[in-house]
Amino acid sequence: MSVLALNSDEMTEGYRGRPINDHGKIRVQYFNVPAVAVAGDIASTIELCELPPGKVRVIPALSKFNNSAWGAARTLDIGHRTYQKRDSASETFEAEDADAFVAAADVSAVGEGRGFDSITKFDLYSKAGVNVFATVAGGTIPVGATLSGFIAYVTE
Repeated sequence: MSVLALNSDEMTEGYRGRPINDHGKIRVQYFNVPAVAVAGDIASTIELCELPPGKVRVIPALSKFNNSAWGAARTLDIGHRTYQKRDSASETFEAEDADAFVAAADVSAVGEGRGFDSITKFDLYSKAGVNVFATVAGGTIPVGATLSGFIAYVTE
């Protein structure tokens, strides 16, 4: 073995990054779901927010959500709807991914400032924006349930 001096791709000669890679500005999309008036079954969905069109890098480690106590065995997924890809000349679409950002989060008890799943980044490149939604994955959504939070992202 020997001592190494390595470079990341970004430190190679002539590298030019996109704004989401080099000194991008973090933006935040907030969402708030007021107290639910009618109970919902498992697989109920909640439209949370829309991310802008173009190149968007979601930063899950900075994204957070809060929830009221939904009751025993309740879980929540957060993901994105199908969207049209911008980097293709044809009409190609990225498939819906219901748990792209949060998978089976336990919302049985009150949760404040809960982080999204621990992936470093999640890149989206859309023509018309990307809708983010939540799905009640385990149990039901009770009357009075609340959900709020924000998604941190970098865009060009």
